[in-house]
Amino acid sequence: MRIADTSALYALFNENDKHHEEAKKNFEESDPIIIPSEIWSETISLIHYRQGKEDAVKAGKALLDLPHVDLKTANIDLLRSSWETFMDSDKDLSFPDSVVVSWCEDKNATPLSFDEGLNSSTET
Repeated sequence: MRIADTSALYALFNENDKHHEEAKKNFEESDPIIIPSEIWSETISLIHYRQGKEDAVKAGKALLDLPHVDLKTANIDLLRSSWETFMDSDKDLSFPDSVVVSWCEDKNATPLSFDEGLNSSTET
């Protein structure tokens, strides 16, 4: 199981992103992928801002149509864990990165991310 980060989702829908081909390959695999709702919101907003609403709508529909991808909302305990991770991190993790870290810990999963800071935060 993988927990998607905005860096991977954005790369999937931006052909000019240096990680585009790798992102496509990752999403073609059948491993289950969870997209936390906070990451979904950040990604759709980023695509909307950089590429326009039409591309954001297409990206959202494409993700929702993938059978191995689930959009999930955190419960209050997971949100609190994310907040604690954000506050306690000695690295420069953003709150969305902290959400991915907490989901990875909760689900014993690995991040689907091209963000080295995030990836190093989930290594044990």
